[in-house]
Amino acid sequence: MDMVKNWMAEIITSRDSTTGFGVSAETLHIQSFEKHAGTATFLALVGRKRYTDADQVLAEENVSTLGGLPLAPNQIAGFISQQRLALKEFLPLYQKNSAKIHTRKMGATDSSRTLSTVWEVSLSRLSGLSSTLQKLLAFLDPDRIPESLLKPDGWVPQGELEFLSDDMDFLDAAEELLRSALIERSPEDETLSVHRLVQSTVIDIIPRERRPYYLDTAISILSNGFPSTWNTVTSHQFTAWEKCELCLPHVKYLMAQSKRYSIQPSDLNAYSELLLRVCWHLYEKEFYNLAQEFTNTVLSLITKQDSLIFASASTLRWLIELGIHNVGVALEQFRIGLNIRQKLTDSDDAFIASSWNTISLVYTELGQMDKAVEAGQNAIDIRLRTNSDRIGNSYNNMSSTLLRMGRADEAEDVLKRCPSLKDFTDETFLNTGNPRFAGDMILLARIRLAQGRLDDAIRLSSKALTFRQQLFRHGIKTCDCLYQVATLLEQRGDLNLAAGLLEESVSMAENVSFGEGYSARSNHRLSKISKRMGKTQQGKVYEEAAKSMLRKKLGDATPVEPSQTDYDSVVPWMLW
Repeated sequence: MDMVKNWMAEIITSRDSTTGFGVSAETLHIQSFEKHAGTATFLALVGRKRYTDADQVLAEENVSTLGGLPLAPNQIAGFISQQRLALKEFLPLYQKNSAKIHTRKMGATDSSRTLSTVWEVSLSRLSGLSSTLQKLLAFLDPDRIPESLLKPDGWVPQGELEFLSDDMDFLDAAEELLRSALIERSPEDETLSVHRLVQSTVIDIIPRERRPYYLDTAISILSNGFPSTWNTVTSHQFTAWEKCELCLPHVKYLMAQSKRYSIQPSDLNAYSELLLRVCWHLYEKEFYNLAQEFTNTVLSLITKQDSLIFASASTLRWLIELGIHNVGVALEQFRIGLNIRQKLTDSDDAFIASSWNTISLVYTELGQMDKAVEAGQNAIDIRLRTNSDRIGNSYNNMSSTLLRMGRADEAEDVLKRCPSLKDFTDETFLNTGNPRFAGDMILLARIRLAQGRLDDAIRLSSKALTFRQQLFRHGIKTCDCLYQVATLLEQRGDLNLAAGLLEESVSMAENVSFGEGYSARSNHRLSKISKRMGKTQQGKVYEEAAKSMLRKKLGDATPVEPSQTDYDSVVPWMLW
């Protein structure tokens, strides 16, 4: 080694990130493998000098599951090699037997380290507060845990969790974990992260009878991230969307941890309520596939099918189906929910009014207008008697029903009764930021069209489209709005503009869930516009695409030569 002026370089390694503070010339934080390097290393360790694309994908999944820690692929590769496993066999085996695999010592080496012993010494030395925090973090999404999520907001920590409400106690608890390299912290966005294998080790060492306690605590914390919509009749909770989005990945991860380790919450009602709150958020944001999964999970957890929470979960489940235009069986399910509520609440209860309102929507979609008016009026009467702040919701639903009956002027009069829409200015609809008001704006535009006021209809629909593009971007409500504006422009003779919006609607519909009906309808209009513009061949291409999409919705019931009515029938009359 060359010596310069008797100076010697030393490298000191430690898990404690504070070791080099103030004394070292330079510190270097060693990170886990990034995906490409980790995958290449893993494939080399399992002896795959040549590998297929399928091997590459499987290796990436393995490295992602193991979190990129260098010891992890080394040990797991040894296990795969010793057991002569195919890569596709490992993950299912690991998911069921991770604790046992972590304790295996691989290869002919004097090292006693295994994945289970890497952190066990550090975990065993943790003080009470730090140990509690580490166990709580084991149930949250490890990649990004906002510290604000752990701080009390609407709930009061009790017992060993009281430290969460004290800033200094929380910092002390986190500092011990940081020194032991059991968590990382990003000072820029004040978030914590924890390695997946640390989480796995932590859960493995928690006594089985104590695991539900930490799962319950995580449920309580996350429940405060979502508005209580299952037991309160409210409008869109758009003001809480940002916080909901912050909590959503942690709820999904908590569900996965509960399933993976077979940990049942001690209070199934509290767990069901959390998931139902998440369902409402997903429904509002148009994440219908995920919302369906959550509602199905909630319904499977509820043992009493004559309870109010079951009525709320079932109602939401079929509201989702109504939103994606599966109207057929929704009416019966909404009536079941109404019957439960009528048995368990007062006759003027807010949820009974809500049920009548929803039933009115279904009858409107089915074209059974007299029944729609009757159900809608039941909701209005209850809300007037109770001075409900949800009366506007009933008025705009009734307005939509009257418009479909061809009674545009009456529809306008009823819409004007909405307390928040009295002056009918564009700003009234949009300044609140409430997505429901964009639906009101589209409704008024359709009323104006029926009254022969095309320019007003175009102005209102265009502003509603801009609002929905900003809020929902690529959802089916935006698809629908693009179509509405395009058909208005077509009527005014702006064929090029109309065609452009319809093409955008088709492209969007083909890339969202449940977009087939919207694609079919927009392709059909494009075929008509193309023929008007003299593009006969292009029009035929659009019409064939329209028929293809219609067949996906109607199957064998698809007419040989579908009409505009057929295409209108596969999307909702009104999307709020």
